[in-house]
Amino acid sequence: MYPQHELTITEETVRVARAAYLKGNIYMNMRDALETIYQDQVLAPTQM
Repeated sequence: MYPQHELTITEETVRVARAAYLKGNIYMNMRDALETIYQDQVLAPTQM
């Protein structure tokens, strides 16, 4: 796996998720409120 610098969610994925969860869910609400919480670089193993 390679770290991604920016996570993008396609418009179709957003549309389908919003149609499936009209009121959203805890994870969608967290993403909407907080945006990205963790960056891949923070969780990647360090080089020795």
